[in-house]
Amino acid sequence: MIFESLAVLVLALISVIIIPVGVVWVLIRWNNKSSRNAGCIVTIVFFFISSGCGAYLIVKGVDIIKNYDTISIVDSLEKESDYFSIEIIRGFSETPFFDSIKSLQPAGKPIPENYMTYAGGKNFYRAPLIYPYSVTSIDKSKEWEIEDESGIEDIKSSSDGNGSKLVLSGITEMTFNKRILVGKRMNNDKEEYFILRFRTGDVEIFDKEPELKRKAYMLGFDTVKPMSSVKNYYNRFFIAETK
Repeated sequence: MIFESLAVLVLALISVIIIPVGVVWVLIRWNNKSSRNAGCIVTIVFFFISSGCGAYLIVKGVDIIKNYDTISIVDSLEKESDYFSIEIIRGFSETPFFDSIKSLQPAGKPIPENYMTYAGGKNFYRAPLIYPYSVTSIDKSKEWEIEDESGIEDIKSSSDGNGSKLVLSGITEMTFNKRILVGKRMNNDKEEYFILRFRTGDVEIFDKEPELKRKAYMLGFDTVKPMSSVKNYYNRFFIAETK
């Protein structure tokens, strides 16, 4: 791909040089019909070649910009400096979605200062649910984990395994309110559904989605509310306006 683009660039530069030379040749040899016609043909041919090369390079440039992965910039910055890895790169700030999740947190319960703001660092990703629960992932994979961060004063330490407890793994989709979370997960290549009760920490597993919805309905959960990927949930914290 690189050599192809370089070849097109070289051809475009040659064409740009030949075109003015061809024009000068035509003017000089204007009284010589055969030379004039030959010069016109060469100039026109290289004009179309340069136009085609220019269009090709523009399309390739736009394609590179569209597909540029901004996450790679974040990852490279994190590798260069620990200073960027957590405090700046992976910190949630107040957005409408952030505020909506914050409003669901239990009242009158001491919550660590960075429970809502710590988003992970390096290849570790984290987002708050309802205290003391959070979702975490390594390399922002499709499958996430739900962790219990009870008793951890500095939530950042949970990424080092200092006190957080695994509740469920393999989480792919979820939705929740202030009382319960309903979700889908992969368990040994088998798809299953679950309900997590935030107050008690109880987890109930279901083989089929209709079973999940019946139980969620009995618990007063809005079963019309669709589940979405955990990765999408994480990304929404960085969007200035909710959709």
